[in-house]
Amino acid sequence: MLGVEVPSDLLDVSYDGHVAYVRLHHPPANRFSFAMMHALENLAQAFADAPDLRAICLSASGPDFSQGADLKDPMLAAQMAGDADKRGEIARLGARLIDAWASLPIPIVVSARGRIIGAGACLFTVCDFRYAASNATIAFPEVDRGMHLAWGILPHLAREYGAPVTRRLTLGGKPISVQQLPVGSVSLEEPDAVDERAREWSKALAAKPPLAVRAILSALRAIARGEPHDAVQDIEAFAATTGSDDFREALMAWFDRRDGVYEGR
Repeated sequence: MLGVEVPSDLLDVSYDGHVAYVRLHHPPANRFSFAMMHALENLAQAFADAPDLRAICLSASGPDFSQGADLKDPMLAAQMAGDADKRGEIARLGARLIDAWASLPIPIVVSARGRIIGAGACLFTVCDFRYAASNATIAFPEVDRGMHLAWGILPHLAREYGAPVTRRLTLGGKPISVQQLPVGSVSLEEPDAVDERAREWSKALAAKPPLAVRAILSALRAIARGEPHDAVQDIEAFAATTGSDDFREALMAWFDRRDGVYEGR
């Protein structure tokens, strides 16, 4: 389906209808190596060019979603041992990775268990819908390693979790329970049910009229970034979606009391 090679020792990618299922698969802790970062960036770029894709469901194998950066990765260690430009390349790559996922035109649903740390917590945060096991923890330990928290994640953290929680996460550096995140920012589930709940929601989103989903999601993200949004933009999006075949199908499905079948046009 995609014109990109996915390393099987890092990621597992499959499809069901209009949903892509991505699983972090880098035992034993799904740590982010240099190769993992590149693979995730390339995958998001490929997803952005996949016209039939309507939702992405992200999860992870093993007991933990991710334990953060792989400090034993030789390529990552070599970059860290280099000059300022070499070290900066890690932050630039991370920023591109996060921006690629945060900019996807379709909703991303994530499910997480166990520990959600550092790089993994960045990816978890930029997803549109977050499901987590009720006993999961999230942490950004960079401050205790003497590092600035980069990757362009700070604005996302402040928007999604609010300034007080963001300060505790980024300056405290210690794991906190996902139950301490703001109400509504994470859907809490039993550990053995969290992946299934995320899959169900991904399928539900993919079954909706895709033009309307994309239009609303795009507007909501722009507003969250603080970009100007006015009635003219809403009028244009409304006119475009109500002139589509999907709109006519949605009305007929509603009148006929059946599920709609949408082609995204």
